[in-house]
Amino acid sequence: MIKKQRFFLTSALLIMGSTLGGCVTSSANKNDLTGDSGLMPKGAGAHRAVVSQIGAKDPMLAPYPRAYWLDQRQAKALMPRARGALATGEASEVVAMAKARLSRNPSDPAALTMLSAALTMSHNYEMAAYYASLLEQVQPGNAFALNVKGLASMLSPQSTMADYRIAQEYFQKSMDADVSQVAAGLNLGSLQLELGNAAGAAAVFKTVADRCGQCSAGMIGYGRALARSGDFSKAAGVFKEILAKHPHSSPALYNLALVYKNGFQDKAKAQSYLFAVIHNSRSKDQGMKDRAQIVLRSLSSQKGTEERSRIADEMPSRAGSAGAHGAEDAEILMTGLQADSEEP
Repeated sequence: MIKKQRFFLTSALLIMGSTLGGCVTSSANKNDLTGDSGLMPKGAGAHRAVVSQIGAKDPMLAPYPRAYWLDQRQAKALMPRARGALATGEASEVVAMAKARLSRNPSDPAALTMLSAALTMSHNYEMAAYYASLLEQVQPGNAFALNVKGLASMLSPQSTMADYRIAQEYFQKSMDADVSQVAAGLNLGSLQLELGNAAGAAAVFKTVADRCGQCSAGMIGYGRALARSGDFSKAAGVFKEILAKHPHSSPALYNLALVYKNGFQDKAKAQSYLFAVIHNSRSKDQGMKDRAQIVLRSLSSQKGTEERSRIADEMPSRAGSAGAHGAEDAEILMTGLQADSEEP
């Protein structure tokens, strides 16, 4: 999960209360996916899985700086230490602490929540889903638990198309269960986008953006889905809206470059935004900079159009990522201005 100092807007982890508000999406269309068997298309699900969102009202993880959570790791009481470990990405420590708490109180919802989140962060999806199910028994309809079960269905190495249908249903139920739910929406939108349902993804990401106050995570997804749908003008407007608030947002700069390259065929504009990504001293995402460099070279190379499009359309991911849907880190998504001051 979060191994960097910044937190990412996510929603399953401690999805309890957040500061988000907004409308609820319509139920997912089961016909959006075709086929009942077969593995997921290559590259699908390669987005960073969203485990939980954190808001100022969250009873477990509030949007404090990393230094605060490091101090909490030194607390004498078990639960503050566990919360601190969760916030700083020490999943194995959280597992041990949560199990210690559950040995005394097997129905403790806070411990079940943290254990499910930590197991998801550790890519132990089967056990994460198991403890999420126990949490549902204690708190029926728990949105966090539904999101974790969706992640387990989506991220298992042996997931089939039928599993992705199930994942969509869990994510939608999570969103329906809590109108402040954002993490499940990010997961649902990304899954639909990877499976070719750009219009459905755009609708979901729009709902997410409305719920989170036009946060960068929701807006980036919305812009990408619009671009994939061919609505380049609207996509460009979304990315520019992000940049108006966060001028150094590498994801917005990169995706805007792709819009100018693939949508408007404006090579000069695309190059200017790619240069901005590469020379962005505020961003430590070397993977994004490397990808921008590849696209930049492709603009002036003799490579065929098909290969250049393939490179440009690849989803931004962390450097060193294996690319398989089961290998991505899960993240905590923080809501509010503090989160948006960081890269999405």
